[in-house]
Parts: sequence; structure tokens; C-alpha cells
Amino acid sequence: MNTKDQLKKLAQEGDEEAQYALGRLYEFAASASQAQKDFNKRRAMPYYQAAAEKGHPEAALRYALGCERGYTGIAQPEEAFKYYKKAAVLSNIRAHYELARCFENGIGTTKSIGRAMENYGRTVRLIRTLIADIQCGRIPLTAAYTPDLNEANWILKKAEERIKDIGQAPTLGTPPPKLG
Repeated sequence: MNTKDQLKKLAQEGDEEAQYALGRLYEFAASASQAQKDFNKRRAMPYYQAAAEKGHPEAALRYALGCERGYTGIAQPEEAFKYYKKAAVLSNIRAHYELARCFENGIGTTKSIGRAMENYGRTVRLIRTLIADIQCGRIPLTAAYTPDLNEANWILKKAEERIKDIGQAPTLGTPPPKLG
């Protein structure tokens, strides 16, 4: 029995790590054509959803991204928002960034610049805390746990840019500052 068959067996038995791993195997499988890549991404979604329902934070994020991008068959912004929230509650830092983006643009929820700013700010604080904890040795890097610091820095940069851009944008309905 090969690795993929072993993962399928464990996934069918309800093992959330196997469900997540099988989802990743399908989503990121090397494919010759774009059509095959899209097919593989659609095949990954039920495995991500199953693992997310059991509380797997990264699976919840991957499923939300798939819902938003239409890998479930059609774009499902409300479902994406629901799973971004689930991933954020499960301490997935990128999910906070994605929630902020949803609030900023009204993706699957009512547009709210205030809620977007809250979540962008939370993203920045969480990533800065993660980096500081790693640098101080409070979070030891091991073979079992090594966060993707390139992705964390990319998200940090994007969140800081959005905070700056939104903060500089004129707000309709806000009275001008009083002079004198």
C-alpha cells in the first residue's frame, strides 16, 4: 500500500491529519495542465472541510481559500468567511488577515472598515509576537514546528500596508477637523 492509499484509508477513518495531508497532496499535486490542477484543487476541498470540522486550523484556512476561489465548484464567499472565522478562532494567523480583507471588501459579510482595521491590527500584533517569541527562544523551532516565516513576513507587510492605506483614505461623512 503506497502513501496515498494509506492516507485515504486513515482519512476515511476520520483522521484529521490524514484528511489535511490528503487535501494538500491533491491541491499541490504536480500537473501538466491547468485543467488537471483545477480538478486536483476541487478534489482537495472535501478533505480540507472534513479536517476543518474536526478543528484543524490550516485545513479550515485552505477550505476557506478554496471556497472563495471557487475550488468547491462555484465561489462561495459566505462559506469562505465562515471558515476564515473558524480558522482564526483556531489561532491561524493568516485567517485574521483574510477576515480583514473580507471585511474591507464585503466578501461573504457586510463591508466594515472598522472591523477590517481591527483584524489587520490583530494580524500585525500576532505576527510580531510570533517573531519575537521565536527570536527570544520562547517558541523553539523544531522539525515538528517551524512556521513559514516568509509567509508571515509577507502577510505582516500586506497588513501594515492596508492599515496605512485605509488610515489615509478619506472617510465619507466624517466632518472636517476644526481649525483654531
